[in-house]
Amino acid sequence: MADQRICKLCLAIVILIIAALAGFYLQRKPPSLAPVAIENGQTIDFSNGQAVVTETEEDRAALTKAQREMEEATAEVTFQPKPQP
Repeated sequence: MADQRICKLCLAIVILIIAALAGFYLQRKPPSLAPVAIENGQTIDFSNGQAVVTETEEDRAALTKAQREMEEATAEVTFQPKPQP
């Protein structure tokens, strides 16, 4: 009879410890990431898991091409004014 009580007490203590550890784990804050300063014409490369700011001719050409394509696609897009109530 006493052995069962001791086993139940030990089990309750283990469950409380696991619950406390799980609570601490869930309450932890993720590490804050450092801001990455960028300027026009620069790109951010995340391929290695870190933010690496680069500025190459290839990137500049790709950005110019993409900007031109967006401008061509939206050249004829217009919006109607909101009707007055």
